[in-house]
Amino acid sequence: MKAVHIDLEHESMLYDDSLRELPIRQLSSKLVGLHTFKEHRFRIVPERAGEDTDDVGQLFSSCLVLMHLKDIYERCYGDDSGDDERYSDERILCFLQKFTEEYRVYLESLSDEKVSEILGVIEDPKFGWMLNELRKRRTKSTMRQG
Repeated sequence: MKAVHIDLEHESMLYDDSLRELPIRQLSSKLVGLHTFKEHRFRIVPERAGEDTDDVGQLFSSCLVLMHLKDIYERCYGDDSGDDERYSDERILCFLQKFTEEYRVYLESLSDEKVSEILGVIEDPKFGWMLNELRKRRTKSTMRQG
C-alpha cells in the first residue's frame, strides 16, 4: 500500500475560539468518501496516531473517521437508486472491525456529545446501531488489551 503524507496546520484562530473546529470539519467533509485517480479507487484516511499527535490532528482524524463511517453506512443502507458502490452487511461489519483496529486512538477520545457535534443528530436507527457496534467492538478490544 502506498501513502502520501500531508501535514495539517491550523493557525488561523485562537485556541479558545468556539468556531475553531469548523474549518477542520469542513475539510474532513471534503475528503471523505471514495476517490478515483485513473483506474485506482481509494479513501483518504488519517495516519496512525503517535505520541506527537496534537489536538488539531486528533480532531481532524476523529472527524474524518466518523465521516467515513457515515459514508460507509450510506453506501450500505442508502436509497435503492441502483448505486453499484453500496456495501453488503457483511462488508460493513468488516469495515467496523477495521475502524476499531486502525483508528481506536482517535475514537476513544470522542464523547457522545462530540460525535453528535461532528455528525449531527442521528435519526436513523440503523446508523445508531452501527455506532453502537463500533463502541462495543472498541470496548471489547480495549478490555483484551488491559
